[in-house]
Amino acid sequence: MIHRRCVSMIAAAVAVSWPALAATWIVHPDGTGDFPTIRAAVEGASSGDVIELADGIFAGEGNRDVDLLGKTLVIRSASGNPSSCILDCEGQSGWPRRAFLLQSGEVPGTAVEGLTIRNGRAWHTGFAIQGGAILAMSGAHLRIERCVFENNEALDFDWGAYGGAVHAALSDVEVIDCVFSGNRADTGGALSGWFSIIRGCTFVDNAAIESDGAVRVLSSALIENCTFVRNTAPWGGVVHMMAGAELTLRHTILAFNQCEGAISGTDRGTAQLSCCDLYGNEGGDWIGAIADQLGVSGNLNADPRFCAPAADDFGLADDSPCSPGQNPECGLIGAWPVACAGVPARAVRWGFLKSLYRERAESEAR
Repeated sequence: MIHRRCVSMIAAAVAVSWPALAATWIVHPDGTGDFPTIRAAVEGASSGDVIELADGIFAGEGNRDVDLLGKTLVIRSASGNPSSCILDCEGQSGWPRRAFLLQSGEVPGTAVEGLTIRNGRAWHTGFAIQGGAILAMSGAHLRIERCVFENNEALDFDWGAYGGAVHAALSDVEVIDCVFSGNRADTGGALSGWFSIIRGCTFVDNAAIESDGAVRVLSSALIENCTFVRNTAPWGGVVHMMAGAELTLRHTILAFNQCEGAISGTDRGTAQLSCCDLYGNEGGDWIGAIADQLGVSGNLNADPRFCAPAADDFGLADDSPCSPGQNPECGLIGAWPVACAGVPARAVRWGFLKSLYRERAESEAR
């Protein structure tokens, strides 16, 4: 399995909270099912309900810009396979569209699971320029799990837009076992804002036009078992901390990114790293306030030895310093498992990664 963390207990807690009222509603891309669109399902559902999306591509009015209306809902793919269940926001320059908006104090238990969200756009529309695919604000809580975010953008150029895929404004968002690929923003190519947990995620080829290539952190955040590769920004690090942010980084790889260093903003916030490999980043690896953490608590500066990075396979060679066999003190470092004997190895693309989500979901359901 590609990710080794246990299933979050939040969804189970939700089911316990509304034992008499919880219902599961089915929506199909062709408009059949219990409701014709995702928006109609949200409007018709009650807090505690589950909205399951059948495989296919959801697009068009009613399947984008969906406000969760303060309800505690789980919106998930029926198959558990994000490569088969796609929300295409169809956003374009000058035509902003995103998947979900949370702005009414949604409480813990609200979740989006097992979806691919692509082509979200937040453009030149006041505060709504933040978060190309998902915007959570005003104290909302959200868990995002086993999702893929591709080609989403938050761009303004004049005032600055944050979070190409997701922006969390004074909210609490957890991101678990997700892939962020090819997202763009003025600041924070993939994520920006208040995130309590970012775990088991892959960030590749995300870009910031101004600063902070992959993640911009404004709060106390835990980043654990993640892999960051080929993210870019002209200023700021792969992960950037704003004033007062407290970052804990564990078992994570930041390698071969084109930014002003692996982690920036350490003069504004604090960062504590353990079992992390920072290597080959254009602006530097263990620099600034984190320089003295290299060589302690399992921290490394070594080639992670990905299986076939040119083919987007970031699995580890069995002789990788990030593999459990070579680093028993730390165990696995990064989001991908040992997948080849030495380098080079077989080419594995994103489709392989996505297909494993279904296997994992099915095994967890048993």
